[in-house]
Amino acid sequence: AWLIDGHGQLLAHPNRTMEGRRAVEVMRELWPGNEPFIMNELIHEQMLPDGEGSGEYTGWHMGRTEPVRKLIAYCPITIFGLQWSLAVSAPYHEVMEPLMNSIIGLVVFLCCFIVIIVVGTGLLQLERAHKRRIDQELNWSHEVFDSITDGISIIDRDYKVRLVNRAISLWHGKYKSAFEDQPCYAVFQRQQQHCQGCPAREAFATGRPAVRKSVSTVVGDQKYYFDLTAFPLKNAQGNTVQVAELVKDVTREVNLQDELLQHERKDMIVKMASQIAQEIRNPLGALTLNIDLLEDEIDNLADSTEVGSLLGTIKQELDGLNRVLQEDLECARFPQINQSKQDIHAILEDLFGLLEQDLLQRRITCTRSFEY
Repeated sequence: AWLIDGHGQLLAHPNRTMEGRRAVEVMRELWPGNEPFIMNELIHEQMLPDGEGSGEYTGWHMGRTEPVRKLIAYCPITIFGLQWSLAVSAPYHEVMEPLMNSIIGLVVFLCCFIVIIVVGTGLLQLERAHKRRIDQELNWSHEVFDSITDGISIIDRDYKVRLVNRAISLWHGKYKSAFEDQPCYAVFQRQQQHCQGCPAREAFATGRPAVRKSVSTVVGDQKYYFDLTAFPLKNAQGNTVQVAELVKDVTREVNLQDELLQHERKDMIVKMASQIAQEIRNPLGALTLNIDLLEDEIDNLADSTEVGSLLGTIKQELDGLNRVLQEDLECARFPQINQSKQDIHAILEDLFGLLEQDLLQRRITCTRSFEY
């Protein structure tokens, strides 16, 4: 800091040898080859005319043998009516280095801040892209999960339903939310406690898949048959935390098996009936032959009318039975009913003729009266 009066004379200066002398003359003395025009202009045109401001000049500095570029700030002061000017100067590099350092630090900070923003924005974009990809994959997995025609349900360790697919929802005619957080045995089997032979309990207990075949249940008013497979879902520690239960509708297969079994039974009955008919037909043929021979013998008797009538009836019945057996053998099925017009009175007469001997033995008198 240095102080000059109204004539440009140094009143105070860090270099005491310069005090009492004009600043411009001191500059000429120290550096004769350098005309101190800037100093002269600074003192006489800016500082002495009651000026206040700042600027720069080349001048003396403590510890330097060469002139130094300096920054200066000055203002007028009045002491006891005298107008003086006070100046404070410092080398340019001493002022600018801290400023530049602070600017550089600010620039570095701003650059780091910008880099952080850019990197953060990039990471955020990557995170958003990753999240969109995960959401897309989840949507796809849900679509695949719902498009599976077999029923799938997720059950936790409390045997509460966590998730079901569309197939189960359609089977029961309920929304998916109607199954969530509900006991599986209540919503699926309408029971108050765990089902007997529950595959989910076995999967939780053993940690291995459990299978149940042709489990019957009633959904709505219709009876279904299902194949159940419980797959354990394990955490990172290998503990089973949930079970995925696959429900396959095998109602059609079971019904087809039942129909096939019934057809097999019918075929067996037909074969047995054919065998029985064959076994019966052989003795019937022998009986018919013997009756024919017996008729020939009876024809030689004097009173053979009644015996001939009985033998005729027996032969007629044997012929009818033989026709039935023939149809059974030819068609391998029950005999068909052939409709035709008949005399009902004649049929009744034949019927009573078959019963006549039995009625006589029981001493029952039968009177017949057919009205036309």
